[in-house]
Amino acid sequence: MVEHWDAILGSKPLDNGWLIRTSLLEGVMDSFRKKIAVLGGGGAGMVAVASLKEEGGFDIICFEKTSEYGGTWCYREEVEEGVASIMPTTIINHSKEMGALSNFPPRKEYNNFMRHFELYKYINDFAAQKDVLKHFRFNTEVTSVRKTPDYEETGRWTVTVRNTLTEEVTTDVYDGVLVCVGHINRPTMPTYPGQDEFKGVILHSHSLKRVTPYQGKRVIVVGMGCSGLDAAVETSSVAKQKIGVMGSFRKKIAVLGGGGAGIVSVASLKEEGDFDIICFEKTSACGGTWCYREEAEEGVASIMPTTIINHSKEIGALSNFPPSKETNNFMRHFELYQYFKDFATQKDVLKHFRFNTEVTSVRKTSDYEETGRWTVTVRNTLTEEVTTDVYDGVLVCVGHMNRPTMPTYPGQDEFKGVILHSHSLKRVTPYQGRRVIVVGMGCSGLDAAVETSSVAKQVYLSTRSGAHVINRISCKGFPYDYVMLRPYFYQLLDVLPANLVSWLFETVYLDLQFDQKLYAVQPDHHIFSKDPILNDHIASKLMSGSVIMKPDIKCFTEDGVIFEGDSEITQADVVIMSTGYTWKFPFLEDDVVQKENGKINLYKCMLPPQLPHASLIVLGFVLPFGPGFPVGELQCRWAAQILSGKCKLPSKEEMYNDIRKRFETNLKRYTHNEKTSIRVDYIRYCDDIASQFGAKPDLWKLFFTDIKLFSRIIFGPSLSYQYRLQGPHSWEGAREAIMTCEERVLWPVTKRDSKAMSENLFKVLFRKIIQFFFFCKRFVYLLEIPCR
Repeated sequence: MVEHWDAILGSKPLDNGWLIRTSLLEGVMDSFRKKIAVLGGGGAGMVAVASLKEEGGFDIICFEKTSEYGGTWCYREEVEEGVASIMPTTIINHSKEMGALSNFPPRKEYNNFMRHFELYKYINDFAAQKDVLKHFRFNTEVTSVRKTPDYEETGRWTVTVRNTLTEEVTTDVYDGVLVCVGHINRPTMPTYPGQDEFKGVILHSHSLKRVTPYQGKRVIVVGMGCSGLDAAVETSSVAKQKIGVMGSFRKKIAVLGGGGAGIVSVASLKEEGDFDIICFEKTSACGGTWCYREEAEEGVASIMPTTIINHSKEIGALSNFPPSKETNNFMRHFELYQYFKDFATQKDVLKHFRFNTEVTSVRKTSDYEETGRWTVTVRNTLTEEVTTDVYDGVLVCVGHMNRPTMPTYPGQDEFKGVILHSHSLKRVTPYQGRRVIVVGMGCSGLDAAVETSSVAKQVYLSTRSGAHVINRISCKGFPYDYVMLRPYFYQLLDVLPANLVSWLFETVYLDLQFDQKLYAVQPDHHIFSKDPILNDHIASKLMSGSVIMKPDIKCFTEDGVIFEGDSEITQADVVIMSTGYTWKFPFLEDDVVQKENGKINLYKCMLPPQLPHASLIVLGFVLPFGPGFPVGELQCRWAAQILSGKCKLPSKEEMYNDIRKRFETNLKRYTHNEKTSIRVDYIRYCDDIASQFGAKPDLWKLFFTDIKLFSRIIFGPSLSYQYRLQGPHSWEGAREAIMTCEERVLWPVTKRDSKAMSENLFKVLFRKIIQFFFFCKRFVYLLEIPCR
């Protein structure tokens, strides 16, 4: 007998009995764990599973009819029978602390009255922490719960469920059942005399989602509960007969475009508060220009895999988000993309994004004159679903470098080679051993010429007007804009003619680095008359003959081109047009952003002055003589102030006068083209926009209270952090960011701070004297060249 039990239980005899093998004992004990069925995966279901896990000793299965957990707070665009439903604007009726779960306080960043998606996120975080979802069976409807035959003895239940996808029906026995299906999922519909004769639409608020179907309709809401008042308030924004006596509402803002301007716009609106924000992004990712895509897309900005940004990290930084000291001074495109993603994450921006959503139309509502609202129509690029909604404000952040300009030349149709725009240029391997002509001497043109020359048989660079070429590296190895963009230097433009300042800069600075005449690229304009071009390699390419300068194309032939002044054909296989971009807002009516006599009518390059309401604002549509990100951020901050009603605009006449003066000033200084009216000086424009909402630093006050900071702002590089020293949403870290800027500039190269690199005063003075002597000698040499 002993041997029999030893064989079955795997036990060993002891003095006082038997010891059952541990593994078998665990199996036996497992059979006594109670099996619990939780019916419903909403808030109650999730907490029920968590409580059972907390207690221990249970095998738990939670059956959820739908494909998502969260119950009421999982927003669904379509109404489902037997499933709770909410509107996209639903806000919870209790504050976060009063309604919090007992061992899971909401984060301090959460709004006190959470919107439905915030509450869903709270529930989601709870589920993740408590490891709840592994017990869920989704798409499983409970069809029957019955007592087992031995219920009187065991208290067990037989539960039958149906898989809503496969229709498979299964049955199992459970020791306990927790019913968590709620009580607001089956609408009650009253009846009234004559109801069957009504020719209009009757529905329960349970089915109410978007309010656009009720545009211009006369709506009656029956019932004055929470859902009744919500229905009355929401439909009143579009209905012909307005209902409700509620006070002020959160403004609903549409941000068009999820690039840099779009990301900062959402952050600025969140910073200001009192807005419901939706950002529509045509593609599947944020970042705009700086989200590299292997294939060029129509209407989407494009870069090459080797693209490096044209401004240094500190000069182009966002005002309350300094780049890390480890970040390279001139970031590669993926580093800049990561910078924006980090910013978006810190500011919790992406939850407001609707990806793969193209804006097809923005139109004034029927009551625009009274309300200033806009009807925005969007198309889902994956499903082709078209939806329309009404917004209190629209911020246009689609940029102006996404629609390539393609010139035409005589004989172009006869050319048998390939013609493309640099917008479509990605990898250079297809041009291995080819003869390439690059048309245009902008930044993209020089990048295209330099990159293709590494594999091409020969590259020709064709230009009509030449360009001023600047290296990214300036005096003592510092970034060029860190040296150049300083307030005291820009003040020269206030006291001296622009052409004189340009000549001095070209002679004293540019020609010492890159003699434009020597390389046959000298333009027909001064440097402050058109954007300078950044490239660090074109000089060596010209010197080596890898790139050959040519004038404009006269005409095409079958196998090449004839340049102006040439009689012979220059053979070519590929022509790359680096001829810039045009601007277009295809979703707007033509009279919104007006073009008149060559100028674009936008007040401060942002606001259409003819509109009676400042509820549509164009952002990032500006060409600064300097970095674009700080300019765009200031625009976004001012726009948030305008939409909140905290900043008032001048009269229509004053705005038109400001546009006219800017255009006339620019005509005298800049080479004229379709974007002349949106050209601005970086420092002047930043100060102008910052002063509109009180963010421009008070220099007189700093002179008397903080002379070190005053000196840095006046004599140091112009940094965006200064616009957080005062005004709305000032940042307490702004001063430190300004004072430690040089540390972050030096670190990527030296891996040392500025104190470690300080030199003996007498050594520095001696070197300055020697440098001044050679500079004077060089300057005299440059002046003598025209006389030779």
